[in-house]
Amino acid sequence: MKTVFYTIIGDSHYYGCRTDEFVKSFKYFHPDIDLVVFGQLDIDRTIGINPLLNFYNSKATFAKQLYNDYELVVNIDADHLIFGRMEELLLGDYDVAVPINKNSWLNCGIKALSSSNGVDDIPVDIVSYDRYYQGGLITSTSRLFWDYYEYASLSHGMLLRNKENDILNLLCHLLPFRVKVLEGDFEEIRCWYGCSSLGKECEFRATNSGVVLDNKPVRANHFARCGVTKIHPCELFGQEVIDFIYNRILVDYPLYYH
Repeated sequence: MKTVFYTIIGDSHYYGCRTDEFVKSFKYFHPDIDLVVFGQLDIDRTIGINPLLNFYNSKATFAKQLYNDYELVVNIDADHLIFGRMEELLLGDYDVAVPINKNSWLNCGIKALSSSNGVDDIPVDIVSYDRYYQGGLITSTSRLFWDYYEYASLSHGMLLRNKENDILNLLCHLLPFRVKVLEGDFEEIRCWYGCSSLGKECEFRATNSGVVLDNKPVRANHFARCGVTKIHPCELFGQEVIDFIYNRILVDYPLYYH
C-alpha cells in the first residue's frame, strides 16, 4: 500500500518541537516510507486559499494535497519521537486508525447539552474520557474521511474546546467508518502510541530491539505538552532510554540545542 506521512510545522515551532529529531527517528525505522514536511511557506500558501483556514483546523486540508497520490495518508504532529516501526498502522486494515488519549496526565471528553423551551437538559457524554481519540496521529485509507474531516473542521472546529481534535472524535464515533485503535484496545493496550503513555515516560525501558513500557513496545511518543518548547528527552526518560535515543537513533545529534 503506497503510504505517506506528513507533518505541519511552522517556523515558530520548528526547533522547540525538535522537528529534526522527529524526522530522523521516523526515517530510522521507516526508510522506505515517504515523509512530507509542510513548512512555513506551505502553511502560508495553503491557509491563504481560504479565510476560514488556520493552524487549528487545517489537517485535513493538507491531507487532501496528498490523497490522490497515496492509498494511505498519515498525519503526525512534529513533537513525536519514534521508537519503533509502526506495524499496526502500516497494515491499512481500516478506514481510520488513531491512538487513544486516555493517560495519567491529561484527559478529554465531549458532552452534549440540549435545551427545550429555555430548559437545559442534563449534560450527557457523547465521547467519554475513556473513549477519546488523540488527534496527534491520524491515519486513513479513505478519501471520504478526509473530505468530511475538512468540512466539519472548517464549519464547526473553532466552536469546540479541542477544535479539530473534537471533530475527529465526533466523526469516528458517530459515522460508520471502520476505526482501528492503534494500541489494540481501550482496555487492553498491546503497544504504545501517541499520548497513551503520558506521565509514564520514566518507566520506559530500552531493550535490544527497542523501547518498552510494561513489557509492551513503544512505537511513538508524543510529547504533547509545554507549549512551543517541549520537554527535552534528557529531562523525561531514564538513562538507558536516553542512550538508546542518542547513541542509536540520533547518533549525530547533540543532547541539547545551543
